[in-house]
Amino acid sequence: SEMCIRDRYKQAHYQDFQKMQQRQLMEEQEDHLDEIQQIAKRLHVNAQNINEELGHQEVMAQELDTEMEKTQKKMGFVMKKLSTLLQTSDYSQLCTCLLYTSDAADDLLCVDLGGRRIIKKNK
Repeated sequence: SEMCIRDRYKQAHYQDFQKMQQRQLMEEQEDHLDEIQQIAKRLHVNAQNINEELGHQEVMAQELDTEMEKTQKKMGFVMKKLSTLLQTSDYSQLCTCLLYTSDAADDLLCVDLGGRRIIKKNK
């Protein structure tokens, strides 16, 4: 009977120890879940910020595309006028002339295009 009481005491002590370990594990798991929840919230906020930034980038890309189309139309007009002025349709000659004129315009107050037209710069 004394042996039975010791066994019961050991068993009760063992069960209390097991319960304590289980509580500790559950508390650790709760802490880990809280950390994961906080990480998930930060990721969500970051994802929203990225999505917003992508929206802004899309708008800017569309605006750039529109401006490029306008510039290409203007460039076509300039190339046509330059072609008439120089009496050539050679694309490489026209581009060389535009590059030379652009570089000269950067360096000087005015550029003389063969006496036919002067592009003046304001400083």
